Amino acid sequence: MTLSIEELTNSKPNPFEFGRKICRETHIDEGILVIAPEGSAGQKSAQDIKICLENLKCHVSVIINPDQDVLLNATKPIILIGNLADSLCVKYMYYKLLSIVDKSYPGKEGYTIRTMTDPFATGYNVIHIGYSDDVGLSAGVKAFNEKTALPLPFYNEVLCNHSPYDPQYIEYVKKAPLPEKIELVPSIHTSFWWMGGFVSYITGEDDCLATYFEGWRKIAELSEKDPSIIGSTHLYFTQHVEIWRLLEAAALIPDDLRGVIEKCVFRWAESREGKLYAKGHSGKDLPSHNHTMFCGVSLMYASDYFGKYYPDLEQPKEWGDIARYVFDSFDKGGWKPYCDDSSYSNQVTLPLVCDYAIFQDNRTFLDSSGKIASDWLKAIIGQNCFVPSFGDGTVKSPFPAVVTRLFSHYYQDGELRWIHDQMYKPGEYPLGFLSWRLFDSGVEPVYPTAPPKINCFPLDRLFYDIWDKDETEGIRMSVMRPDGPYEQCFDKASIRTGWDEENDDFLLIDGLGSNGIHAYNDAMGILDYTSKGIVWLVE
Repeated sequence: MTLSIEELTNSKPNPFEFGRKICRETHIDEGILVIAPEGSAGQKSAQDIKICLENLKCHVSVIINPDQDVLLNATKPIILIGNLADSLCVKYMYYKLLSIVDKSYPGKEGYTIRTMTDPFATGYNVIHIGYSDDVGLSAGVKAFNEKTALPLPFYNEVLCNHSPYDPQYIEYVKKAPLPEKIELVPSIHTSFWWMGGFVSYITGEDDCLATYFEGWRKIAELSEKDPSIIGSTHLYFTQHVEIWRLLEAAALIPDDLRGVIEKCVFRWAESREGKLYAKGHSGKDLPSHNHTMFCGVSLMYASDYFGKYYPDLEQPKEWGDIARYVFDSFDKGGWKPYCDDSSYSNQVTLPLVCDYAIFQDNRTFLDSSGKIASDWLKAIIGQNCFVPSFGDGTVKSPFPAVVTRLFSHYYQDGELRWIHDQMYKPGEYPLGFLSWRLFDSGVEPVYPTAPPKINCFPLDRLFYDIWDKDETEGIRMSVMRPDGPYEQCFDKASIRTGWDEENDDFLLIDGLGSNGIHAYNDAMGILDYTSKGIVWLVE
């Protein structure tokens, strides 16, 4: 039987207590394992660390670029060297949102050294030395060796002189106050105080942490009165949980606050804004709305954390099952979001799907229909990298930055990276939900090859077949049954002469006629006509 939180915390003779116990120092009396990345520079650095520790009479083993099993089955503390591009273990942590180190962060000549306190519930710490280039690698290893002592001290050292994130945005976040009314603190729209935790994480500065921690205390205070905290936390909580996850893994959450946050997250997951909200998607064969997806992602992270550190609890498994069901259509070959508009589908829904998919060990969506979504993006983006805001949205081009980064990395797609780089350069990346990771694994941008003059992009098969399976669900997605065989139906049709912004032409026509939220019934509407550097028509 699954006990409620009240029953758990009041059970006798051994009441359940939130707040996992951690040790920020790393004791290596029984030896330590150094994991080297691919590449001679990283492997030389591993040997330098080995020599330094052996001078302290420690037993040190070195292995080169193993997969994540060595992390999940650790029998001793680990020093992990690497980034997304050169280390399978770092890639695993990156996908699990336990690290954000790649070829863009910490940037040119930068490094991070972080003690991750028992990140995989093996009983052993992982000290991660991260960097974006060989200069940063050398500097990071030098800084680590200079501070080596027994036991190994707690590390939270960041050198990031060439941050990929917008510096003005960072300064703005640093000044963000808590809302005066406690009921507004959980909202992500009234103040960016909650981003302060991430700013502290990427800079190594603690300017924002006092406000950030106080924000969590306010949220926990509300949670004691109502586990749902406030209305709409099914939508807001993802941003809070993601940043908490990064800081908790790096032991930056104070010991007296850890249990408070854990209890708050647990209560939320069990509430009407948590699992009960996400359960509302049950019985549906087409994609859930992005609100449900936000909730599903939060439940996914909560399930992982509590399932890992409190394996006797039964609730985390249920949360994980609910999260998987929310994204079930994407694991079954679907690729099209419920909202057929360029703003919500590309900047909210698809990033949420990718956030879920990259976290999964099997990554079913990314290894199957995700490639269709990636190709679809290239089909609808104009040669000026303008994306028409069909459906709800603004006249500002809703460029799909998060998914173009992730897809270009995962599929090693240089063309998609080239398209992304026309819009964003290092030092310009804004902070925001689902964009904490930049997914820069060093994919070289490639000018797109000449595409077919006419590209009729196929309809998502699930949207076509649903009419025979459940007409009610079909109406939820599109206004009427597709008129014709599947092979003659299309989602979008584009006519493109090339990718030169001044000399080429681009025409985009809608074929879906969506009935989904944030979208319009605009089948055969002209979404974008761009010619000779001028956008002549746009929805």
